[in-house]
Amino acid sequence: KGNRGGPGNPRIRRQAEYLRAVRDAVRPDHLRLVLQRMVQLAVKDGNVYAARLIAERCLGPVSLDPVGEGVPVELPRIQGFGDLLRVTELLLQATVNGDAPVETIEKLSKIVEGVRKVYETEVLDERVRELAEDIRRMREDPARA
Repeated sequence: KGNRGGPGNPRIRRQAEYLRAVRDAVRPDHLRLVLQRMVQLAVKDGNVYAARLIAERCLGPVSLDPVGEGVPVELPRIQGFGDLLRVTELLLQATVNGDAPVETIEKLSKIVEGVRKVYETEVLDERVRELAEDIRRMREDPARA
């Protein structure tokens, strides 16, 4: 069924063109070399990202909660930079104690890092607004500068 006379989905056509271009450009020996380098990075150099990519491509995506038991470390609610430091300390302690798989701790750490960046950005934005206001006041009244 469908619209036999219609042009079809141009995005799908474009994606098919890209896929053909990749297939034409990448030979099996190229792919083999790339994969061997990724394995080397993961195994010999300990590159976690390469290891994760290889594992996810071979085994499928890894969930944050692989056995359905919830987060293995009780973490406080993050409401500021002090809480971020406490959560980081708890994750480090859980790693040292072996309370959770390292992969789970790494994923939680990445989430905490993302939250830290959000807080940091908010603080920087507020500081920029304050500086802009200071500059505006100085321009209005140069004698105060």
